[in-house]
Amino acid sequence: MGDMGDVFQAMKETSKEKRRHNMISNRQLLIDRGIEYEEKANGHCIVGDYDFWLSTGLFIHRKTKQRGRGINNLFRLLKEG
Repeated sequence: MGDMGDVFQAMKETSKEKRRHNMISNRQLLIDRGIEYEEKANGHCIVGDYDFWLSTGLFIHRKTKQRGRGINNLFRLLKEG
């Protein structure tokens, strides 16, 4: 593979590792805070009225379709609601 191919392959592996790390740490944060959640497939969870993806931090309100990113932002919304 050429130099650019090697660079993109390394970027892909780094991104994959970051998502794996996020999945583990976000799950642990939910557990540590005592927040109940239902884990579906492939890192998809239901947290309150939100769909939440552990690996990317994306969350979507199930009724209003409000979107956001980051577990801390999700915690803030759960606390307000």
